[in-house]
Amino acid sequence: MDTTEADESIKYTVLDNLLVDGKEPGSWGTFITRSEMYTQAAQMNGLISYLAIYIGFVLVVACAAILSIQQLSNVADGSRSYRVLAQIGCDDRQIRHSVMAQQAVFFLFPLAVGLAHSFVALKVIIELVSIFGNMSIGGTVSLTCAIFLAACGGYFLVTYLMSTGMVRAAIAIRYSE
Repeated sequence: MDTTEADESIKYTVLDNLLVDGKEPGSWGTFITRSEMYTQAAQMNGLISYLAIYIGFVLVVACAAILSIQQLSNVADGSRSYRVLAQIGCDDRQIRHSVMAQQAVFFLFPLAVGLAHSFVALKVIIELVSIFGNMSIGGTVSLTCAIFLAACGGYFLVTYLMSTGMVRAAIAIRYSE
């Protein structure tokens, strides 16, 4: 007899011989076995983890999109300044470096603050899960962080490429005038 069958036989033996306040078993509650409880706890942990990761990812994507739109708006507003830089003799490489530096500051500072906050919080969470849940979630956390960083990096790259295209277009207007 395996453990599941033993758990089930114990559960039904207890239920058959137990009366609470004169009521029949089943009319006042249910019993679950230890293995069923572990299964339900694992399913609940999985569901909570999925929801937390999903909500966090949606928040990261929304913030990255807002930063991207704001940076593209700044480049569009500053197109005249880039034209002036080209007129006074700055080459394309220097202008692209300027755009890269500006966007790196706006993308990396919020990311650094978020990573510092997450590092402290996740350190405590990983310890709590290992103590109370007897599980190690370090690998899952690392994979999730890598996915978040890839999403932010993708937005940064797309924003940079679109910004340099806008700057090139602004500079090209100068040559066509």
